[in-house]
Amino acid sequence: MTRRMSEDHSRGYYLTQCRDLIEEKTAGREWAVQSSDGYCGKQYTVTREAVAPCATTCCTQCHACPHQYTCTCPRYEQDDVMSCKHTHAINKMVFLKQFAIVKEEVEAVVKENIKNEAVKVPKQEAPIQAPSCVQEPEVEVVEADDGDYPDFSEPIRFRRFQLRVKGPNSVSSLFINAHALGDLSPLLADLCFDGDFVEKQQVMVEDESHKDLLELMRCVFPCSLTTFQCKPISIHNVALLSRLAHKYQIAQLKSHCEKFLTTEFSCKRVGPGVVLKILMAVAKTDFSKEAIATIIGRAATYDLQTLNQANLAENLPAKVWSVLLETKKHYRPSQGRILMERRGHQFEVGYNRMPVAHESYSWDRGTRDYMSNCLNCAKSFCLDNYYDEDEASNEDDDSFMEKCSKPENVPLPAARVNIALLN
Repeated sequence: MTRRMSEDHSRGYYLTQCRDLIEEKTAGREWAVQSSDGYCGKQYTVTREAVAPCATTCCTQCHACPHQYTCTCPRYEQDDVMSCKHTHAINKMVFLKQFAIVKEEVEAVVKENIKNEAVKVPKQEAPIQAPSCVQEPEVEVVEADDGDYPDFSEPIRFRRFQLRVKGPNSVSSLFINAHALGDLSPLLADLCFDGDFVEKQQVMVEDESHKDLLELMRCVFPCSLTTFQCKPISIHNVALLSRLAHKYQIAQLKSHCEKFLTTEFSCKRVGPGVVLKILMAVAKTDFSKEAIATIIGRAATYDLQTLNQANLAENLPAKVWSVLLETKKHYRPSQGRILMERRGHQFEVGYNRMPVAHESYSWDRGTRDYMSNCLNCAKSFCLDNYYDEDEASNEDDDSFMEKCSKPENVPLPAARVNIALLN
């Protein structure tokens, strides 16, 4: 960053403070900008060409994409895009304006909640319907094969305790080992035994569905018919298990969910609907701040329109929603690495659109090859045998490459969250 470009950024910030120097001609599309040399300076026109920033180049000082806007000033016409103060001023003003609108809505909701609590007005709780983006996630829910796990529908051996689940039209039953279930938490022990520690015959559950309780039993009891292990925690059941672990105070299940969120969650490729559904479930629990911050960092990478469609201001605690907005305010998409995928393998691609490789000597053939390392499994491949400018030929060559053993091992982009704000 040269001294002249730094001064232009400072004057661009001055333009955002003096709103009289900027006149909006077309809403969100075109602005007339007065030169910061004085009110008698020239006027230039800034036009918005792209809605979203590109991932090729970012300004080194304000981390904004310089290709979203065009300007009629002489410096921009000389292809000196990075040093145009007018485009940076408009980009700064538009972002602050969008954030201010959302912030005012959040403050209004918080004030209304405080007012209701002060007056102690009983508020009727209406069933909140999940938004469409949460009801229908972008990624299909693929669960483990149910054939490997029992359905707990019949009493066998020590599984004599009947957990009756009341559905909308009928009552279903789950037969559980009462002693094993009572060891999970004191709350479940009171559910299975009476005051004299005598095992009950059955109990009725009305506030949970049969499908949710069956998933819980499969994940807390070693019940696999092949490996005698519990059903693993995945990206598709962690929201449900987190809610039930908090409700029934299952410390062991809570620990496993927190470990999944802080380790494997950052590498899972799912849509915004799945991530926001997990955030709404975990934010209402007593999970660790690190686990909640991991989900907030992932959610902060989405645009404001996606966050508003999920009604997060109503479905999240006020503190978590404010931290998400604060994180979103300071988040700027970095340039990052360009990746190429081949049969689950992830390879880094250079600016010449070729895989990044290192020279290696092959003792078998007596030649020098350029090997590229997979970012997932760390195996090396000579992509000269697999890579071609024709994508169709690449798909044919990939059939000779073995599948990656660790297809999800590269962390996805996430914003940095200040954990102290969650205190």
